Amino acid sequence: MCLPSGNLYIFVAGAETYLPAKRWALGAFLRAVGLLFISARDTMPLWASIVFGNSFLIIGDLCFNFGIVEAAERKPPWRVGWHLPPQLQFQFIGFIS
Repeated sequence: MCLPSGNLYIFVAGAETYLPAKRWALGAFLRAVGLLFISARDTMPLWASIVFGNSFLIIGDLCFNFGIVEAAERKPPWRVGWHLPPQLQFQFIGFIS
């Protein structure tokens, strides 16, 4: 996952004026960080791995999807999108407790 994120970063360096590519690169990087947290379940507390890993995965998906919306020349729903990760985390924490 880190390799595609790095490839997108190199692409963004060449196309600095295309904002959706920056969102795609950021989304891929955040997803890679989230997968890193999830894969570190044996070396860190389980609750931290779940909460931080899922948070980075969800925010990475949002960034990537907002890049797709911007590439389609639409306005991303920022207010709706950024309220989702905390709400999903509270639902997930309530589910495991």
